[in-house]
Amino acid sequence: MERQLRQLITDASGIEVHWIRAPANTPRPYIRLSLITELGDHTMEGRTPLRQSMIQVDIWAEDMADLLTIKNAVMVLDGYNDQSGDDPIKVILLDKVRSGEDTSNPADIVLRYSIDFRVFHS
Repeated sequence: MERQLRQLITDASGIEVHWIRAPANTPRPYIRLSLITELGDHTMEGRTPLRQSMIQVDIWAEDMADLLTIKNAVMVLDGYNDQSGDDPIKVILLDKVRSGEDTSNPADIVLRYSIDFRVFHS
């Protein structure tokens, strides 16, 4: 799931995508992915192969125009549906979007959008 999601987001956005943390001095804009939760699916007969993960997609940029362009590109994944294929990801659904900024260095304020997707996968 991780490799496929990274590739889908890279293809949609055209920028660098990293899981968990970006290497030091990664030029902005870039995207960082984090697994927030992963839940199994069960029936009375036991576990099914389907999993549901909440993935946080953090977009980091230095100006609002880049940030919005990338956010809009990533948002096309909402509604992704490929239940017939052999790839692990079956469905991607938007959960929520938040905006913010990193002001830890006043000389270098960085803008951020966080997008949470529910990803259904095997």
